[in-house]
Amino acid sequence: MTVFRLIITLLATSILGATEGVVTSNSVRLTDGETLASAMDKGALALNMGDVTFIAGYRQVTSIRQDPIIMRFDGQGSDAVKTWQRTDIDATAVDSRAVGLIWDGYERLYVLITVDGGSNDAGTVRRFTNNGWLRDYGSGGGPKVTVALRVDPNTGTPDTGTYIRARLSNGNTNSAVPTAIAFHGDTLVVQLSSFFSPLRVDRQRMTHDTGPSPFPWRVVFDPSLANARRSEAVNFDGVVDIPELPSRQVRLMVGDHEDASATVIVNQTVVARPSGSILDSGIYDPAAPCSFQLHDSIPSSLQ
Repeated sequence: MTVFRLIITLLATSILGATEGVVTSNSVRLTDGETLASAMDKGALALNMGDVTFIAGYRQVTSIRQDPIIMRFDGQGSDAVKTWQRTDIDATAVDSRAVGLIWDGYERLYVLITVDGGSNDAGTVRRFTNNGWLRDYGSGGGPKVTVALRVDPNTGTPDTGTYIRARLSNGNTNSAVPTAIAFHGDTLVVQLSSFFSPLRVDRQRMTHDTGPSPFPWRVVFDPSLANARRSEAVNFDGVVDIPELPSRQVRLMVGDHEDASATVIVNQTVVARPSGSILDSGIYDPAAPCSFQLHDSIPSSLQ
């Protein structure tokens, strides 16, 4: 009888996660007719994996209006073909720009945009954040905040999202702009530069200890962006440094050998892919129900 075992190993920890994306503080102006080469020549934010490249920036719609633009190219160099392009993620008078990208090479693509106000127009990004941790911009206007969107990598269509913003003591929204993005297991980790005051996972303002703005702030979201699993900011609620995240590696052993062609699932979350690509499994219960799939066979329970 063949024995299958999951080997769970504690890895070095970090404040972000196993896989980092790209974030810029200087979103580049792009046009509808960009090629991969022209976008790269302009210094646009780019995320490349193999023959796939995602590009992000903004369109100058009017003299006072900017809208985010994201696009996907398949292929390399002059042979790259634009698979899709989205210019309608936020099509309002709000200044909004795409500033962050992360992709796992499979089905998980997240995009970060910044906005400087809210809108009730039909084209607002808020139509994607109705089920998010924070559903809207909040009160006031002017401070730049972040919106995280989960996007279908095959079509460019967002299916869910959340605002990420700070809040003043009078209830008005305050600035929170992204500085880094990462995957940690099944979670999305966003690090920000926040002004007073960042929010806890329960959406309440943190208690300020000391020091001037801005403050490093990290939020860890579930895959749907509906809930924040962790939220820590330096100089708030007794936090001096952003704590490191626990990290584990999962391998499937078939007899005495590792099967790098298997897909390993923990609590319905894929933590290891075929072809030897082992993903950080993030935070989960090692005793949780596990399953595996060898090549294209029917998934089997792992005892």
